[in-house]
Amino acid sequence: MLRRVRIAVQLAFLALFFYLLIRTVGTGEDRLGLPVRAFLDFDPLIALTTWLRTHALPGAMALAAVTVALTLLLGRFVCGWVCPMGTLSQISLRIGRRRRAERSRDGWTAAQRWKYLILVFVLAGAAGGALWTGILDPISLTVRSLSLGFGPGAESVTRGAANALARTPLGRATDPAYEWIRDNVLAPRPPLFEQGMLLATLFIGLLALSWWRRRFWCRVLCPLGALLGAIAQGGSLTLKQKESACTECALCTIHCQGAADPDRMDGWRPSECFVCGNCTASCRQSGLAFDFTFPRLLPLKQKVRQSVTALDVRRRQMLIALGLGFVAAPIARVSPARAHPATATIRPPGAGSENEFLDRCVRCGECMKVCVGNGLHPAGMDEGLLGLWTPLLRSRIGYCEYECTLCGQVCPTGAIRRLTREEKERTVIGLAWIEPGKCLPFAYATPCIVCEEHCPTSPKAIVLEDATVTAPSGETRAVRRPKIDPRRCVGCGICEYRCPLDGDAAIRVFGVNRTGQGSAFDLEDSG
Repeated sequence: MLRRVRIAVQLAFLALFFYLLIRTVGTGEDRLGLPVRAFLDFDPLIALTTWLRTHALPGAMALAAVTVALTLLLGRFVCGWVCPMGTLSQISLRIGRRRRAERSRDGWTAAQRWKYLILVFVLAGAAGGALWTGILDPISLTVRSLSLGFGPGAESVTRGAANALARTPLGRATDPAYEWIRDNVLAPRPPLFEQGMLLATLFIGLLALSWWRRRFWCRVLCPLGALLGAIAQGGSLTLKQKESACTECALCTIHCQGAADPDRMDGWRPSECFVCGNCTASCRQSGLAFDFTFPRLLPLKQKVRQSVTALDVRRRQMLIALGLGFVAAPIARVSPARAHPATATIRPPGAGSENEFLDRCVRCGECMKVCVGNGLHPAGMDEGLLGLWTPLLRSRIGYCEYECTLCGQVCPTGAIRRLTREEKERTVIGLAWIEPGKCLPFAYATPCIVCEEHCPTSPKAIVLEDATVTAPSGETRAVRRPKIDPRRCVGCGICEYRCPLDGDAAIRVFGVNRTGQGSAFDLEDSG
């Protein structure tokens, strides 16, 4: 019975996750109307590391306390019932080659310690100056991979199928459905993201590990699972075992998703149990059942010592992970691959100073998916490991919509501050710069006013000046040449995006020094 209920709940939460993910898209209004970031708000690992790094917590992330309270009551149920990464790992196991499940006592326990060491490293890094959370947090990882890796391909297939059907007799029947999907589900313009193939391939690789070892990600690598396991170790959920009914068939262990040793009398490990119900369903003697007990109250120091012992993590390993986290954090902060990331990087509006932004960003990709102009893309190693997969504005691929504030609405940690429309229109994220050697009116005496036409500010930051120039043929021509007013330019990038030249544009948007509020830049008045 428990197993059937768990499967139904798993599929329901997975459907909810995909629904919110699909609806994380701008549809013409500057509001989403749905709690699209709900899974991230309930994530205690994101909440804990954000607090360690900034000593503050966004209000919505207080919901993570609900997850902690339920874990104390129900054990590590989030991994087995709620987490989309866990459900997809389980589905991939059924799709891939099935293997006989292994017993944890046969050397598998040692590998399960890795996730606790990864957790210690992540927590130490957050305390020491580097927020690594988003790289391996399962919710951030799943949102990022599906949004940036698989999302553009899914939209391309949908549009292509609709266009193909429109040319057949079925077109009249399918057109209304496609129009609804186009207006409510698809992005305003077909998205594409840098590193999309890489992110999709990494995600597939992590899921495929389940073909080798059942739910490898959840058992071995997941830092959120490690945190929930540590909490569940001191919780009230227990597995009652009837020794008189046990025939040592080991079916419960063979079917256990978490390698929690349900067949060991008094050796069951709540820190590894996903509460999947496979053990109770597989026991032919009805010798296993979940129950609740109230753990004995102990001094905090003694409780921590007992929990660490129960997790079977060696003290030396723990100290090494702790030390590496503290050492790696300051090195990462002072060793970006780019020489001056604060001035060369264009972040989303409301991002604040570079250090403040990196202290909060968990690389979930929500801001990139919801970007109406498809201007935000994941950073590569050119921003260093600390900036990997954080959002950057790539103006040649897309732009920042002048009146859009959606990125601040979906950010779970406050890395992108939520702005009003009036604040957004005054927020400077970059500065346009014309290259006369490439610009058509300057270099070739050819009329072109594209950048001025698309400049959204009022008054326009790009103005046209009349000039008489000599063309390469020697002919004298009257043209209108663009000029940038730095007091009005906000760096939205639409001018660079719309520039008709192939390759690099003749007008480029560069980053500027951002203030703590992310609403001004350090340029003297050019009066």
